[in-house]
Amino acid sequence: MTNIKLIFRSLVKDKTTFVINIVGFAFSLSICAIIAVYVLHESSYDKFHENYDKIYRVVNTDNNQAQVDYTIKDEILKEIPEVGKYCHVLLREGNSPIRFNQQIIDVQYNASVDNNFFEVFSFPLLFGNPKEPFDDKKNSLAISESISQKLFGIQNPIGEKVVLYNKDEYTVSAVFQDFPERSSIKADFIRNESYEVNTHSESHCENGKCEYKRNIFLTLDNKTDIDVVTEKVNAQLAKEDKFLKEVKLQPFKDIYLHNNTVNNDLKQGNLRLVKLLSAIALITLLLASINYINLSIAQHKKRIKEVGLRKTIGASQPMLIRSFLVESVVVTFISIIFACIITYFGLPFFRSTFNLHINLFELLKPIYFVYAGLFILVLGLINGFFPALIITSYNPPDLFQKRLLKVGDNFMLKNVLTTFQFAVSVVLIICVITIFKQLSFVKHADLGFKESYLLKLTTYRATNFDVLKKELLQSPYVLSAGYSSGIPGEINWGRSAGFDAKDYNRGVSVIGADEDVIKTFGFEILEGRDFFSSENEKACLVNETAMKKFGWGTWQDKRFARGEKYNGLQVVGVIKDFHFGAMYDEIEPLVISYQDFQKSFLTVRLSGTNVAEAMDFIKNTWNEVEPNVPINYAFYDTWFDSMYKKEEQLAKMVSTFAILAIVISCLGIFGQAILNTSNRIKEIGIRKVNGAGSQEIVSLINREFLRWVLLSLFIAIPVGVIFTTRWLENFAYKTTLSWWIFALAGVLALAIALLTVSWQSWRAATRNPVEALRYE
Repeated sequence: MTNIKLIFRSLVKDKTTFVINIVGFAFSLSICAIIAVYVLHESSYDKFHENYDKIYRVVNTDNNQAQVDYTIKDEILKEIPEVGKYCHVLLREGNSPIRFNQQIIDVQYNASVDNNFFEVFSFPLLFGNPKEPFDDKKNSLAISESISQKLFGIQNPIGEKVVLYNKDEYTVSAVFQDFPERSSIKADFIRNESYEVNTHSESHCENGKCEYKRNIFLTLDNKTDIDVVTEKVNAQLAKEDKFLKEVKLQPFKDIYLHNNTVNNDLKQGNLRLVKLLSAIALITLLLASINYINLSIAQHKKRIKEVGLRKTIGASQPMLIRSFLVESVVVTFISIIFACIITYFGLPFFRSTFNLHINLFELLKPIYFVYAGLFILVLGLINGFFPALIITSYNPPDLFQKRLLKVGDNFMLKNVLTTFQFAVSVVLIICVITIFKQLSFVKHADLGFKESYLLKLTTYRATNFDVLKKELLQSPYVLSAGYSSGIPGEINWGRSAGFDAKDYNRGVSVIGADEDVIKTFGFEILEGRDFFSSENEKACLVNETAMKKFGWGTWQDKRFARGEKYNGLQVVGVIKDFHFGAMYDEIEPLVISYQDFQKSFLTVRLSGTNVAEAMDFIKNTWNEVEPNVPINYAFYDTWFDSMYKKEEQLAKMVSTFAILAIVISCLGIFGQAILNTSNRIKEIGIRKVNGAGSQEIVSLINREFLRWVLLSLFIAIPVGVIFTTRWLENFAYKTTLSWWIFALAGVLALAIALLTVSWQSWRAATRNPVEALRYE
């Protein structure tokens, strides 16, 4: 008990240093805890599946596409004994209306699967048979528990009829428990794929040979050699006359965070963000540890007499080191208590600000308490070892004769750590500036069409399409309007190229459009012409990238596949490339086909005069033509901004944690400034008596810190260039690393250092020299 009292007495003797250490550690540990919860959340996706580590997805090796011809499921996989259960899945995202009687619900996610789906994946059924949830002879549908309650209340809905997209009638054959939040597969209703593939148009047909691209999942025993199974599948494929020639197996557990396939429709996490936040957590903890080590070393003069006295009465160096280590562990333990309080009250802020679905209770498992105990012990020992070793290494005669008081003012370790702190701060500033510059670049880049005064109306649930368009065009505020199956940012169609582009083996995005879409968007036709009204389901336009990727020298006399029975679509022209997705990837081939049977969106070009009145007119017209369907609209500039929510989240999170890390660095620098000036009180007093002015004293004290700041700039700028360059490589279209980014980071670092140190320097410089000479 006496030893504990001595330790606490020693810790609180210098209250400023004690508070700085506690605050720095508490905030850094709180940041680590919040980030740890986020990382655990992201790493736990899909682990609720009973076969989590046994499920694999079949991937096309040639083009790395996640979706392959579903027919191999029954024709090939059933011939391989190592393969257990298997199923095929097609996921869709977008407003999908489901109607029962007069009640309509819009759902965001839906899927098409076969009867084996609920045996491969662990999604419990509340009603229905998990081994045969669908009737292959009719349109059957499985709905989620929440959709069932909204449409049917608490009754069993099996056998009830519902209508999808205001046209197709389905029979409810199963009700499944709502998919967990941490599921990469999302669906509010699931259609019978076995029925769909027999009644819907082909994905790609040529010379009597067709394929239907789907995700194919299969289960394998843990002891099964994946390479052996892959070889058997490819050997079977070699015997078949199919478009698919070679495949590989992708572990299901790798899809959420480590997916690198093309055309993946499962939910995907942000591995870059996980890695970046983990690095920030490590950096903040490292900065707090550096603060402790630096401040402990800077305190050496105040501890020298204590050490000398304890050595004189018989204390050995190991005993003294042990005492210092216990102090360090106690500081860490106290910091963790405060960190828990900060985390508890700070987590709701992070959840709401960054839209994170995280819960602190994730850390309340027994194993994490064991980890926390080990963490306290290891961190305390590491932080306390170097200061203890240095301070206890002096001999008692030298300590009492003060021969070593100059030693330690320039500890190389302290200076190296201080330089590292400044360098980390500069790198973080460079990264934050670059992230915001890139975000501004992609949000204001030229999209390739005129997005201003362009409005999109979602018309999935509409019924009076022609009347709506005709009425809107009566207004002088509306210049043009056109229906399409997809829009830039939301294209749900895709085809294999086929026909005259058969050598291009990747999927091609397709927008079905009426004759007014090209004019309404303002797409530039480089060669050829727009659609004629007589070319419905017969003609298409391709973009520049499609021309290049298809290997076409000319568009004339070329056809694009859309099912063998249609004999393809005649290419009538080439449009200039425009961005129809986010700027992470390069522009891909795009086909705009003339068709009017799927009118999912109505795009309206406004004149730009009196937008408020124009919107009132559009809303009133919609309510008159579609009184039972609520209007759903957005301007395209706002719509495209929303595509970068993840990057905005990244920018906010990194900047917030970076600021906290810089504050922790400043705390350490501030503490060093206090101890540095207190160690030089007599020197300052003598200089002032001999005529030195306050500005000279401030300059003298600041000079020591500024030289390490300048050194840190030379280290940090190349490191910042490497980090930001690698991050920008994730974007096909990126901003430039301008010189002013590094100049601004350097100026901010200098300003932060000067503001942190100068206040304490000024206090020391303006102190009465008589008091300074009486100090100690």
